[in-house]
Amino acid sequence: MITINQLLIALLKLLRSRRIATDNQLTSIARTVDLFLRELQENPAVAGMPSTLESMARHCGIGRTAFARYCHQLQNASPIDFPNRCRLKHAARRLRSDDATITTIAFDLGFSSSQYFSRLFKRHFGTSPLAWRHRTRPQS
Repeated sequence: MITINQLLIALLKLLRSRRIATDNQLTSIARTVDLFLRELQENPAVAGMPSTLESMARHCGIGRTAFARYCHQLQNASPIDFPNRCRLKHAARRLRSDDATITTIAFDLGFSSSQYFSRLFKRHFGTSPLAWRHRTRPQS
């Protein structure tokens, strides 16, 4: 038992004698929001979940105003525009590789209607979802 105590005391002295650099970004609110926003970008299932400013802020454990500020700071987009952009990119990938209907893809990714999805898609990509599918799909 004495050996363990001596080891712990030596470790404590070592830690006190050295200045240990900490990375505040690892525990910051900004990092929490950044991880959440990356998950929206990478995971279609997360991007497709219904998301309101309130629910996204609650998920990150902060208020709506703080979440909106961090979203703007990290992605230069509003908390409404950024998830929609992620959903549209996921939809573009699915249109290229999936035989599901455009409506199915729109609903799977959390859009309230296929018309709204098509309007946002055309605004973002400059073409309709159907034209995108035909243009980007390998011809068989």
